[in-house]
Amino acid sequence: MLVVFFLALAMIIAYIEGGKISALSKITLNFSMLVPLALTILLISYIAGLSSTTFMYRLGQAFYIVSCLLITCFLVLNLQIRGAGIIALGLVLNLLGIRFWFLGDILTIPIGFLSRSVFGVGDIAIGLGLFTATRGLMLMRKTEFEDTARRYRPKHLARKTA
Repeated sequence: MLVVFFLALAMIIAYIEGGKISALSKITLNFSMLVPLALTILLISYIAGLSSTTFMYRLGQAFYIVSCLLITCFLVLNLQIRGAGIIALGLVLNLLGIRFWFLGDILTIPIGFLSRSVFGVGDIAIGLGLFTATRGLMLMRKTEFEDTARRYRPKHLARKTA
């Protein structure tokens, strides 16, 4: 729920600053097929984690790690979006939180606020990255979208101009 809070805050602030929600649909993303693949693997990890057997729990953890790595790869391949690097850092911190307790969910929010009582440093980084990306994309102008698409398009996908 912390992520939803950061997204809503970014959209409200960007809208007040003159941004457009429709601008979010105009960004060109590289290797976007990694996201549904990662989300499918994440769903499998969640289902496996519900099992009471140790093997299935460990399998769920492995799937969670693979899912986070796929999303991190997607974000690194889309570093032209402001905030993508911060989100990737947050995911890496969450992955490290599996092994290092101080990076895990050790911070608390009063019960009832945002409906989640614990979060970690990685969650804060993901939220800040989403805030930065959402606000930045909503405030981009048409020429900036065209420049970004041209600048980060692989040469084999670039349109030939005469």
